[in-house]
Amino acid sequence: MILVGTIVATLVSTFAIWLSSQRDPKRRRVAGLKKVETSPLARWGLLALSFAPGAILLAIGNISGFICWFAAITVTGWIVAVRRPSAV
Repeated sequence: MILVGTIVATLVSTFAIWLSSQRDPKRRRVAGLKKVETSPLARWGLLALSFAPGAILLAIGNISGFICWFAAITVTGWIVAVRRPSAV
């Protein structure tokens, strides 16, 4: 059950990081894509969504799951940074 929680936390954070990267104005401008308006509230929401699973893992005492989650979202961030944003 602990493994499932860690995997779900990683997937939620990965989705938030990916969505945040797709709506980043600097990345879109460099890629030559059309500007997408994103409110500051949405940006803060995506930030909270990307880190909330880690806080939940810590709150329930799943330290090993937290370390795995942290490593996984670090690698996810690298992979997302390398990819070109899509025309969302």
